[in-house]
Amino acid sequence: GWWVAGGVIALVCLSRVYLGVHFISDVVVGVLLGVAVLLLVAKAERPAVAWWRRRSLGAQLGVSVALSGALIGAALLANAPYAGWLRPRAWGPAGVIDPESLETVVVMAGVLLGTLAGASIMYRLGWFDAGGPPAVRTARWALGMAVAVLIWYAERDLFPESLAATYASYALLTLWVQVGAPLLFIRLGLMSPAGRRPVHHEVAR
Repeated sequence: GWWVAGGVIALVCLSRVYLGVHFISDVVVGVLLGVAVLLLVAKAERPAVAWWRRRSLGAQLGVSVALSGALIGAALLANAPYAGWLRPRAWGPAGVIDPESLETVVVMAGVLLGTLAGASIMYRLGWFDAGGPPAVRTARWALGMAVAVLIWYAERDLFPESLAATYASYALLTLWVQVGAPLLFIRLGLMSPAGRRPVHHEVAR
């Protein structure tokens, strides 16, 4: 598994430079940051998950909201020095760009909220067993994707295009994946509740 992951990373790095979309320095810094994050996760995963599981559900949800908001706040602070900045005309041929856009960060923040809150709620409910024959797994995938698509298009049709709507949409989609879909599958007999609660590394995934 590690060799495959390393090979994919190497190919992506080479493709970025070959296609001319990044400088070599960009790729090197990206790899170093990735290694730093990997080492941090390897060292902090056990104590972080143990700390999280000792908190009440209300505290877990509160921290989920706070971390999600902190991500957006960090992006706002990063943009602050460039307030009023105008794109040089010479950049016109490169196409329309908006380096101060918060959309990507808002998407990440919504997913972070849904992931942390959803995993916390599902853990309290007993978790689930994702096993089963291929036909049952396929049925779960089809049903889960169908509902996810409905949520996606309903959000786009019902709410005006805005960062708040984007945030809510991705948080809701992630909650569906983490909580809604497993509960529905269990109710329909497509999945069984877990015989035991997951250990630390299973909760962290």
